[in-house]
Amino acid sequence: MYRVISPTKIVAQRGGKTRRAVIERIDKRLTEQELFAYEKGIYRPSEKKLGLLLQALDCSFEDISEPKELIAA
Repeated sequence: MYRVISPTKIVAQRGGKTRRAVIERIDKRLTEQELFAYEKGIYRPSEKKLGLLLQALDCSFEDISEPKELIAA
């Protein structure tokens, strides 16, 4: 079993804050467009961007991810 990022959990962690407010917490080291793409599941953050995302949302990886079971081939 491993964990995958859940776009809906990213949105939930952002709560009522605007995307702009969230990225301003980390001195705009992420863009609003990147955050939008993560929330829509269009892109997944790189390791570096994931650290920034977690810092911006003030949460842990477990807060924005969910378990996924490996399927044997």
